Amino acid sequence: MTYFASNKQIKFMNKQTFPIPEGCKAISMEIIDNQIVTTFEPQFKRGDVIAFKDGAVCVVDIIKEKLVYEIVGVTGYGHITFGNGNHFSKTHFFSRHATPEETQRLWDALAKEGKRWNPEKMEVEKIKKEIPRAKYMENYYVVEYNSFNVFTASETRHRFDNERHEIGNYFLTEEQSKRASDKLKQALSDFWKEELK
Repeated sequence: MTYFASNKQIKFMNKQTFPIPEGCKAISMEIIDNQIVTTFEPQFKRGDVIAFKDGAVCVVDIIKEKLVYEIVGVTGYGHITFGNGNHFSKTHFFSRHATPEETQRLWDALAKEGKRWNPEKMEVEKIKKEIPRAKYMENYYVVEYNSFNVFTASETRHRFDNERHEIGNYFLTEEQSKRASDKLKQALSDFWKEELK
């Protein structure tokens, strides 16, 4: 961010005060073509989400080290970039903290790739897909261990519900549970065919 004061303005003022924008610090003051130019640099820290204009496109990044490397960014076209280096050297004077909407655009682009930002670890990580779970007191389906028959159970968040969900013997539809039952039977059949050769 830059403020200009012309030579004419300087002649008629004894003192001029410029407010430092929030999140910035003054870094330079110089005279260019009879103008005093004061430039302010945003104060970024590791992990900040920032934005800058690259032509007509707004690029949103999370920075890894101050004004040196990005961890992850999204272009105006929705393309994700990962740690591609030192492009802040030319753009950091025009960077600012990203707006909530710009930040959300980055999160959405990451989610499309099955990833998310972990601010505690300061890294991009894969989103773990979890087995869907029924709401409290709704029914779900289970494959019985000794007969491979399918039965329904009511989700009470009891230890048995938690254990079934954790090992994957937990299905929201009867069709899913029957397919799982058939595959379990087939797996045992294949195991013994191989074992008894």
